[in-house]
Amino acid sequence: MTQDFLPVPDKLPPVPDGIEPILLLGSIGNQHAGCGMFGRAEGATLTELQRCCEKHLPTYIGKPMPLSTATHTKNKIKYHWRWRSTGVSCNAISTGEIRGGQPVFRIVGDSTHALESARRTIDAVKKTAEISRSEFQGSTVYRPPKELTNARIEGIDFASTSAYAGKVVLAMLAFTP
Repeated sequence: MTQDFLPVPDKLPPVPDGIEPILLLGSIGNQHAGCGMFGRAEGATLTELQRCCEKHLPTYIGKPMPLSTATHTKNKIKYHWRWRSTGVSCNAISTGEIRGGQPVFRIVGDSTHALESARRTIDAVKKTAEISRSEFQGSTVYRPPKELTNARIEGIDFASTSAYAGKVVLAMLAFTP
């Protein structure tokens, strides 16, 4: 641990305005702490979240919280909390900042989350699309990921789209009138 980490809050950080639990959660858990820590303007690293949980949650007081539990907290926020205004699930996403050698996570609004999801989808398409050589036909066959198969049925032929389609979509998503 380095001095770059923020001090542990004296009490659990409050859940940010506009965010509510989806389920009635019976006890305070690391998703509550994570929602407060990631929901702060400065966000939090996973180590900062661990330190907060170790200080304030009975489950972890006196024993360290496993890093895997801290990582799972990001998913717990996604499935247990939502924005009051839209009902869209919250999500803790890396801000791209580094503090104490670790990435900083922050809860993002639904419009930001939609843009980030679109970028991840496009990246996943680039990574998972496979080009293989058919032994029988001797030709190159393009196979899109399974999620995109339905889009082909709906009239979008991914095999014939431009090689720059991903960049075009990103530019369109980033455009604000």
